Amino acid sequence: MISVSVLNAFRTLPILVLSRIISAGRALVVLVPTLYLHYIKPARLFKKDASMSMPEHVLRIADLPANHATEIELTPTPQERQAIAQELDLSALKKLTFTGRMSPVAGSDWQLTGHFGATIVQPCSVTLDPVTTRIDEEIRRTFTRHMPDVPDSANAEIEMPDDDTLEPLTDRIDVFAFILEALTLAIPPFPRKEGAETGQAVFTEPGKQAMRDEDARPFAGLSNLRDQLKNNEK
Repeated sequence: MISVSVLNAFRTLPILVLSRIISAGRALVVLVPTLYLHYIKPARLFKKDASMSMPEHVLRIADLPANHATEIELTPTPQERQAIAQELDLSALKKLTFTGRMSPVAGSDWQLTGHFGATIVQPCSVTLDPVTTRIDEEIRRTFTRHMPDVPDSANAEIEMPDDDTLEPLTDRIDVFAFILEALTLAIPPFPRKEGAETGQAVFTEPGKQAMRDEDARPFAGLSNLRDQLKNNEK
C-alpha cells in the first residue's frame, strides 16, 4: 500500500516542475534582452562592411625589380575615403592622392619617397562649424634589415638614430599604412573657423571683482604710459 506521504509527493511534483519552468522562463526574460543589448546589438552596429574596409597597397619585396624604381600612384575609392575619415575621426575626407616610388638603394635596402595631398573636413573646435583643411606632405622611408640595436635593459639609455625615417625591412610593405601615418600627424588638433574666437571666461566669488586677462599683465599700464609720453614729445 502506498503511503500518504508518497501520494502527497506525487501530487506536489507537477507543481514543483511548473514552478521551476516558470522560474527558468523569468530568467530567460531577463537574460535574453541583456544578451541582446550588451553583445548582439553592438556586434551588429559595429560590424564592418567589406565596402568600408581600410585601403591597402602591399608591395612584395621579392616581386620588385632590383635595378630600377617602381612607380606608385594611389587614389582611394569613396568608400575607402569614408573608412579613413571614420578611423581618423574626420567629418569627411574629400580627396587623397599619393604619387611616389619604391627604389632599391645600397645593399639590400629600399626607399619609399613621394608626396601625398589630402583635403579634410573637421568640426571647428569653437563653433563646431565645418572647417576644410588642405594638407600636402612629403613621405620618405628607408627600409633596412640592419636596424640600430635596442638595449635590453630598461634603464639603458637609448640613442635616437640620426635618420628618423628608418623602418625594418619585411617581405611585404603596405604603402598606405605610411600614408595614413603621415596624414594622422598632419591633421590639425584644434581646427578653428576663420573669425571664431573662444572669448573670455571670468570666474570669481560673489561680491568680488573678477580679475581679467589684462589685469594679470603688470606692465600693460606702463607700456601705455610710455606710448603716451612718446606721443607728447612729438
